[in-house]
Amino acid sequence: MCDTRERWSIFQNHKSLLSFISVVKRLTKKYKIQNTRNKKRQK
Repeated sequence: MCDTRERWSIFQNHKSLLSFISVVKRLTKKYKIQNTRNKKRQK
């Protein structure tokens, strides 16, 4: 029982980590797009 609970918590942590990574990727993509736009404006 304890073993399955530990595995479950690890699984939950993994899921949250993946969602966090996906959010970070989305944010970095947005940031990069804004950066390129700003550079174009400067030129």
